[in-house]
Amino acid sequence: MTLVSIVVIIHLVVSNDYTVEKVLIVSFMCAFKILDPIEEVFSAHYQKNGRLDIGSKCASVRIGSSLILFAIVLVICKSVLIALIIMTAYSAIAVIILMKITFPMFANGDGGQNHGFRVRNVFNLLGACFPIFMSAFLQNYISNAPKYAIDSAMDDASQAYFGYLFSPVFVIVLLASFIFNPILLDMSLLWKNHEKKAFTHRVIKQLGYIFLITIGVVIVGYVIGLRVLSILYNTNLMNFRSDFMILLATGGFLAVSSLSIILLTIIRKQGYVLAVYIVAAICAMLFSTTAVESAGIHGAVMFYALLTGAIFIVLLAILIKQCHTYQKK
Repeated sequence: MTLVSIVVIIHLVVSNDYTVEKVLIVSFMCAFKILDPIEEVFSAHYQKNGRLDIGSKCASVRIGSSLILFAIVLVICKSVLIALIIMTAYSAIAVIILMKITFPMFANGDGGQNHGFRVRNVFNLLGACFPIFMSAFLQNYISNAPKYAIDSAMDDASQAYFGYLFSPVFVIVLLASFIFNPILLDMSLLWKNHEKKAFTHRVIKQLGYIFLITIGVVIVGYVIGLRVLSILYNTNLMNFRSDFMILLATGGFLAVSSLSIILLTIIRKQGYVLAVYIVAAICAMLFSTTAVESAGIHGAVMFYALLTGAIFIVLLAILIKQCHTYQKK
């Protein structure tokens, strides 16, 4: 992540596509996001020891307080860059302090023993996790591809409008993650212990929860969503109702795709996930700008919906097939 961020930033500087301020904003935003996977290593260790709640509390405290600090500094200084620099520095200090407080609790727990550091083991782990990493990376690229296309083909105002409409999309993914993240360890154990019926029942149950959450969010979004966003961003978004509803529906696609990725990883079929996202990323790279140039914001919305819908269908089909094969065995 760090290496790719540096390459992108150097490209932005060399190409002169962005102003100095914009390059610095991108740089510090990347620095802020680099803290997430560092914290995630500790959170995963806590979850492995049955205390996902501790990792979640640390993340909530750090990110929540960072955003509050960002808002306060932004109001006082009227500068996104200054607010972002202060937020990033604060967040880095918060990660160090929170991990130093919480990690000693697990010094004698499962995985807490010190077996020494071996470079070969690190590379083995990187190799085993590469499909997961690359899939997540490409998933983020696909989610941002419409924004990149708007950035190159339209003005900053259009980018802002799309950002306003896009902001609630991940609400469904977030709500769904509250349900399936705490049971990931249990799902892994069910698969490992060959408890076929229980595993399949859990999968169906999670898909049902995602469906209900999606329906609920879409209904709320239709009734008050655009009004709330219009007030929040101090602009009239009511003319984008159809695009907004389509984007909300894609949240359901994303949630099912996220669950499918997790489950396919559990059953050690993450190679399928990588293949799907490589094809999808190539499509995003080739056609997203064309869609925006043809139909503006609506083109970006429709292209994103079609692409995420295709990913959802393919990943779900692969998951169902693998579960069916597992049941037969």
